[in-house]
Amino acid sequence: MILGIETATLACSVALYDGGLITERSLFLSRAHSSRLLKLVHDAMCDVGAGRRDISAVAVSAGPGSFTGLRIGMATAKGLAFGWGCALVPVPTLDALALTAVPWEGPICTALTAKTGLVYAALYDGMTGRCTSAPCCLEEQSLASLAANTKGNVLLLGDLGRPALDRVAAVLERVVVPPDGRRLPRAFTVCALADEMIRSRGGVSPIEARPVYLRASEAEVSWKGRGKTR
Repeated sequence: MILGIETATLACSVALYDGGLITERSLFLSRAHSSRLLKLVHDAMCDVGAGRRDISAVAVSAGPGSFTGLRIGMATAKGLAFGWGCALVPVPTLDALALTAVPWEGPICTALTAKTGLVYAALYDGMTGRCTSAPCCLEEQSLASLAANTKGNVLLLGDLGRPALDRVAAVLERVVVPPDGRRLPRAFTVCALADEMIRSRGGVSPIEARPVYLRASEAEVSWKGRGKTR
């Protein structure tokens, strides 16, 4: 059984998976990750009467995404995997997000807010979920150009606010935006991708796992800037 954790965005989601989804619990509350995540894990395991010995791997959404959210999810996953003596499987967040909409007859564009006018984005084949453009950090106004040369309606997933979505739609007329609750990552697809990864190359040691950021945090940028002025 795989325990999946997703905390890269506003969504705080936990799932149990054993060849298919067993149970999933999610919250969509600002700043709830640190106080609610372990309770969600406990509740999900109670849903099916699972104990620590039933968990063969802990899968975690590894980024990119919210710096704080990723650190909370990764620290929790590492602690559980280390304490339970099982493998840890870091799963690319944008890959897991794209899988929530497969199959889709057209390209899937995943985009997560990176603040300061930037977004984390990648493009996927809607029928297979295969990544067709590597995840990158780019300016919001450049997001539409990422999918400009594709064919078919572009499904846009992620946590972009309504103003940003409207700006993208104004440039890319063939964009389709699902309702808010269907645009965010889910722990279920984190588990499903982890299952494939375990079969092909196994998990990693909890000590080795690291979040994927794609850019320096604002604190790091500020610190480096202060160093240059001294």
